[in-house]
Amino acid sequence: MTHSPLPKLMYVSDSLSKIQMALDGGIQFVQYREKNLSREEMEKQIPKLESLSKTYNALFFLNDDAFLVKNSFLDGVHLGKTDMDLKEARKLLGDKKIGATANSLEDVLGICENLFQTSVDYIGLGPFAFTTTKKNLASLLGKKGIQDIVFESQNTYADLVPPIYAIGGITKQDFLPLMETGIHGIAVSGLISKSSNISKTTRELIDLLE
Repeated sequence: MTHSPLPKLMYVSDSLSKIQMALDGGIQFVQYREKNLSREEMEKQIPKLESLSKTYNALFFLNDDAFLVKNSFLDGVHLGKTDMDLKEARKLLGDKKIGATANSLEDVLGICENLFQTSVDYIGLGPFAFTTTKKNLASLLGKKGIQDIVFESQNTYADLVPPIYAIGGITKQDFLPLMETGIHGIAVSGLISKSSNISKTTRELIDLLE
C-alpha cells in the first residue's frame, strides 16, 4: 500500500481567522477542531472551510464528524479513538482521506492491522508532551516513546505504516529531534495559535521541516 505525500506540518485549530493567517504563512494541511459547536453550527462553518481550502489549495480535515465531511468538499476527517469506527468511516467516505489518533504502540499496530479495510491516510501519535489544548490526556510519550513506536511499527508492518505525525505540546526546539525518530511530520496547535505573528511563525516552522 502506498500513501500519497502529505505536507509535513499540520495545523490544528478552531479559529478561522488564525487558520487564514497560517494559510498566508504557507500552511498546506489544516485540521479544523471545534469541540464546542452544535451540529447545526458546524454545518454553517463548512462553506467557510471549503472556501479557504479552494482559495489556498490546501488540505482541510474536519475533526470527529465523518457525516459532515461526506457531504462537503473537504478532503477528509480526523477520528479520535472514541469517534466513529474506522471501517465504518471508510465505507461512508469512499475515497476521502481519514486520519486516526494513536496513543500507544498497540494503537498504531491495531490501525495497521486493519489497513486493508480502513485505508487510514495518516496517524496522529501523541501526546509528545503536556498540552492544554486537549483534555483527558493519555500518557506522555516523549521522544523515546515516539521513536520506539515508529521503530516497532515499521519493523512489523514496514511500508504499510501510514505517515505518522507527532502531536501534543511540541515546541519549535522539538522539531528537528522529533524528525529524527522517523515520523513523517508534526502537528501543532498552540505553537502557531499563540504566536504574536502567526504567518511568520508558520513560515519558520515549514522551513524547519524542508
